[in-house]
This record gives sequence, structure tokens and C-alpha cells, in this order.
Amino acid sequence: MRSPIHRCGDQPLLHQTWEIGGGYTSWEEVEERGYRRELAPLAPDDLTEDERRRLEADYPREVFPHLGIRGAHYGAWEQGHVADYCQTLDRAALMIEQGRGLTEDDLRQWAATLDAERGPLPDGVTLTYWRAHFRVEFLAGYDEASARQRAEELAATVVDYAGRPIGRVVDGSVEPEDGFRNAIDGRWMHPAASGMGELGRRALWEDYAEVEARTTAGEPVGSRPVLRDMYRRAADQLRESFTRSTGEYTAHEEKLNTQPDGPRTYTSPGMMRLVTANARAAAEGKTPSELRKMAEDADHMARRVYGKVVENDEDVRRIEATEQRAKVWAKLADDIETVTDLAGEAAAGWPLLGVTWRQTDGEDGPVLEIWAETSDGGDDLVGLWPLGEGAKPIGPYQVVLRTTPGQQARTVPYPLGFTPPHPAKGAAAERSRWLGVQPD
Repeated sequence: MRSPIHRCGDQPLLHQTWEIGGGYTSWEEVEERGYRRELAPLAPDDLTEDERRRLEADYPREVFPHLGIRGAHYGAWEQGHVADYCQTLDRAALMIEQGRGLTEDDLRQWAATLDAERGPLPDGVTLTYWRAHFRVEFLAGYDEASARQRAEELAATVVDYAGRPIGRVVDGSVEPEDGFRNAIDGRWMHPAASGMGELGRRALWEDYAEVEARTTAGEPVGSRPVLRDMYRRAADQLRESFTRSTGEYTAHEEKLNTQPDGPRTYTSPGMMRLVTANARAAAEGKTPSELRKMAEDADHMARRVYGKVVENDEDVRRIEATEQRAKVWAKLADDIETVTDLAGEAAAGWPLLGVTWRQTDGEDGPVLEIWAETSDGGDDLVGLWPLGEGAKPIGPYQVVLRTTPGQQARTVPYPLGFTPPHPAKGAAAERSRWLGVQPD
């Protein structure tokens, strides 16, 4: 939120956090380190008592009751921060409207009144002091003095709780961007005409057009009426933006469905099961290496092709379905190799049928549990297989007829030396024969 404000309000295309260093850190240093140091903590001893008090007073008090939910998007924690800074910007405009803060004594009196209203930090709260560095692009005249005035105006748009400007221009950092000579026809190209995208160029020129208009009207760069209007515009823009984003987030949340394994998607669980079943059907007869290639191709389509154009909910669902197919095929490749090594080639088709397995400790030793997916997205224990040396199955495979909590499962043996090619169908047939239970 606390970023420099242009004449047309907050323009994210024209500012970004930037490298903090002793003066200007070179690109070579940034590349060697591997990242830009855009935010840096400050040692309390490097600040004066007044600076520490001012920073601590700046922190919104309304957010402390919501510490436990500060990770919630657009929740009470974020709402408190946004509301406080909107009030801060409004307060900065009000101070100018009321003619306050023109002298140091009046500014201290203005801040003292707010300090009393704000109150101290809660007991036990320790805050970290931070510095942020922004790189801002703007248009100004040919001389450095006009550029410096605009830079100082931009810095003054970052204010503290009392409406006092807290941004400052880093010495030596105001540098001209003079453009370049066109390699084709030799013409000199203005950086604001060719060095950025259309939206960035438009924002630059709209910003400067207002600078010229207000200057012509007798309100020069950095004047109090100009800053007042910038604060008001920024506050209104922040409120509108947060309200719009909150509505969009709420609408987005309402569309999400929670899948059985945890992810939240636009695709319903039932439709995702259908996507999974179709992916398994397409995988029939494929080798693990072929399945991995299919997974790579699907992942490429989801991320690099479909992901480039997302205009509506159906586009999102198409990406989700393609990503799901990629996940299914990649897992099938691993599972086929694993189950083949465990139970032989006869079990190679199990993963395609949604059959899973896990090793547990049974009453008579380790056992392999065989589970099959059910139509409602759950699973059913359909087989047991004792494990011997090297965690390999020994003896006959046991078809599970019935399970009762707290009791040993009732089973019947499968012919010795054979592996059921379809554990779920095998269990259904045996349950029908022994228990009279018709398959669902």
C-alpha cells in the first residue's frame, strides 16, 4: 500500500521495489548475489528515539485482535491495514485543508493529538523496523532541478499515520533516461515512446499532462493543493480497489470445490473423477515411458498453451482437467512400475483400475492391503496379501468379503499362485457367491 503515488493515483506500472545499498548497487552485484535487497530490517540502535516512537505510532492498532487470522486473504487483518492507511491518506489531505502543519510546532501539536488517540502498543508486542526502496519512473523537464522536484513530490506521497511525508529521495538516484538511437533509421527514440508497454506509456503521459495543467493553473509541482488532491485520490482508489478485489475473491471462493485429496478447484469432485477415469482409459496399453511423455505433453499444454488465455471459468476448468490428466499419467507410470516389481506383471493393470495398496501390520505379521475406488469417491478394502521376506507377497491372495470394526476381516483365498487382474470385480463376485451381496 505504501508506495509512491503519481498524479493519476497509484500506478503499479511506474514503480517497483528496488535494490537497497550504499548509494546505487550495480547490476553485477545484484546478479552475483542472486536477488535484489528490496526490503531491509533496521537495527533499533540506528534510529533515534523520536524515529522509533514515530514508526511504532504508525502501526495500526485495530489489527492486533486479529493476529490469529492474519493469513486470511481479505480478512479482518488485511481490512484493518487498508482502512488505517486510507484514513492516513485522508488525514494528510485534511491537514492541508485545515492549514495545519505549516510550522514545526503546529506539526508536533497535530501529531501529539493523534498519538493520544492512537495509544501505546499492546504489552508484549515487539515490532521490526523496515526500510523499503522504490524505483519510480516519471516525466519531467530537461534539467535535473525539475526532475528532483518531481521526485520529491512522489516521495512526499508516502505518509505516516499523522499525514506527514516519510518518503525521501535517495541522493544520487535521480537519473535521466534519455532514450536511444533507432538502429534502422538513426532517429532518436524517446524512452516513453518505445521503452515500455502501451499501458505504461499512457500512464506516464497522463501523469505529466496533469502536472502541466496544474502548473499552468498556478499550482506547481509539490505544492500543498496538489499533494492534497493526490492523497484524496489515492485513498479513494485504495478503498475501491480493495472492495473490488474482495468481491472478486469472494466470488472466486464461492466457485471453488474441495477435492477429496485436498486441492480446491473450479471443477467439481464428480467431474474430476470423470476426468481421472477418462485419463486412465487413455492410458490403457501404454508403457510407463509413454505415460511420462503423455504427462509432460499435457503439463505443457496446461501451462504454456491454455494458461496463456484465461478469459472465463471454462478456460480455468480446461486447465484443471489437463493438469489432472498430467498428474494421473505421471502417477500411473510410477505405480505400474512399483506394483509390477511387487506383485508381478499380472498386477500391472491395477493402477489403471484405481486400485491402490499399502503395507500394514496384521495380527500374523505384515500384510499388503488392496483398496479399490468406489463410485462416490471413497475406497473399499477388497484384498489382503501376507508379506514375507523382502516385503514380497507370499501364499494365496485373500479376497475380502466383509470388514467389521475391531474384528479381523472375513476373507476367502484366491487360487494359489494367481493374482487377480481386477481386485474390485473379483471381490464383488466372491461377495455375491458367499454373502449374496449383489455388486453395486
